[in-house]
Amino acid sequence: MIRLAKYISDYRRLLIILMFFFPIVLFNPIVAGKLLAEDGAIANDFLRLALWLVTVFFVIVLVLYVKSPRSFFSYIRVNYKNFILLFSSIIIILVIAEFSLRVVSKSGGKNVYHIHSYEFDYTATKNSQGFRDEEFVKHKNKDTLRIFLIGDSFIEGIVPDGYTIDKFLEKQYADRHINCEVYNLGTGGELFSKRIKTARMFKDYNPDVVILSLYIEGDIQQGRQYRLEMRSLPDNKIGDNLRFYRGKMRNYACRFFSSLEIAKILNRLIGKMYSNYFYSVLKNYDINNFYKILAYRNEINPWIIHRGVSVGDNQEFYDYLVERFNSSPSTKNLILEIREIYKDVPFVLLINPSKHQIGIRYFDTMRKLGFTYKENKAVDRKLQDVIISWATKNNMDYIDILPFMVNSNISFFYDIDIHYNSEGNRLVAEKIYEKLSQMGPNVK
Repeated sequence: MIRLAKYISDYRRLLIILMFFFPIVLFNPIVAGKLLAEDGAIANDFLRLALWLVTVFFVIVLVLYVKSPRSFFSYIRVNYKNFILLFSSIIIILVIAEFSLRVVSKSGGKNVYHIHSYEFDYTATKNSQGFRDEEFVKHKNKDTLRIFLIGDSFIEGIVPDGYTIDKFLEKQYADRHINCEVYNLGTGGELFSKRIKTARMFKDYNPDVVILSLYIEGDIQQGRQYRLEMRSLPDNKIGDNLRFYRGKMRNYACRFFSSLEIAKILNRLIGKMYSNYFYSVLKNYDINNFYKILAYRNEINPWIIHRGVSVGDNQEFYDYLVERFNSSPSTKNLILEIREIYKDVPFVLLINPSKHQIGIRYFDTMRKLGFTYKENKAVDRKLQDVIISWATKNNMDYIDILPFMVNSNISFFYDIDIHYNSEGNRLVAEKIYEKLSQMGPNVK
């Protein structure tokens, strides 16, 4: 009987240990990212921090239990009501705060943001879905051409309202008396893989043509750092069902958390704290003090300085990107995944160059920011060539913007910031219109 009692006691202790160990594994951001995030990693700073805190909490609880089970349960019996009251209060406060924030955000109508920096000062208006456009409507009139522009901050636009690529493109069609809706599906600061989420979100909105933006530098970089989890399940009914429900779970979890106003605010706060820490690192960089001061004041993006200092010679860096694009399937698989979502719709890859490829006009300023150009000449177009070669082999239409910028006297980029200015957006819209006009009556 004593042995049986000891066995039951040990078995019970093992179950309790497993009960505490399970949330340690489940809430760990690494495991949670594999289960819930499209690219296998949780990008939201606040969510990642919150999951680490929960993980640490359960680790502490597990350690306390293993160290002294009797004292642990004695403490719980005495204080369990206080714990219930504490956690209930926290949940109620969070629910009230979330409800209040949603009421305040909706009462203001459109989301209007004021963007200020050393080089630009403008107002940006976003719809309820977080995109820089009017409210998206699923219904489409028969005589309306609907174009999707999917991309990053180059599509979202670092310009005043009315000067983004989509607005210039809509004007091109309006001048020719053609009803056209161009959806600005650009989101700055997100990984390339997040565009798959955007593509899936609007696949039922009946576009007539889909244009996927590829920034020649940033997106290839992200392609080598983040890998889309490829579908390896066999092509059968069970495998299809597993993929379907797993995708549904991921999409629901991501959409739910992304929609929380509290999560948005806390994520911005954590991002700001991280940026403040990053500013303190700039003092060690060998760059012009004028630009350090601008970075401290948040007048320029400090990541531009970090990019300039850390990369070294730009031509060598682009040679490395060529190697990465050729050897790694990441970026290519992401592009093919988005095209597959719209497999019955004309698809175009928009290839945006970097300012380092346009000419030496930007070099004096960029050198002061830590950039290096050993040969004092523009970066070559090898990266564009390998992308175009791959796109051609995959029967993919493309628009290469670089040739239309290199021989022009017009400045299409900001002197410091990496993005197009208004003239750059205007040119891109013109070339998109020309390309679509050549593709046939269904897209012009």
